[in-house]
Amino acid sequence: MKKLGKYTCQVLLCRNGKNEVIPKEEHGHFYQDDVYIVDVQGEHHRYLIQWFGPRMAGDKVSEYRDYTTLLTGGIFSPREVTRVSV
Repeated sequence: MKKLGKYTCQVLLCRNGKNEVIPKEEHGHFYQDDVYIVDVQGEHHRYLIQWFGPRMAGDKVSEYRDYTTLLTGGIFSPREVTRVSV
């Protein structure tokens, strides 16, 4: 957590090719039929945690991974952004 410094957190719902921001009042309420991203953005590092509710085939998982790519502008930089799926 030292890598983060000061940080912000938002939860996004992956739907219809876009990441929809979830209001803070609804954080922590994940539904099993949906896919979410928890975006923890710190001063020095960023964590993107993608939560998969439903079980899906590999090609569908790859399709949903594109939602994290949207958040990083297509840039893959492991020193600055850690991506995790759960």
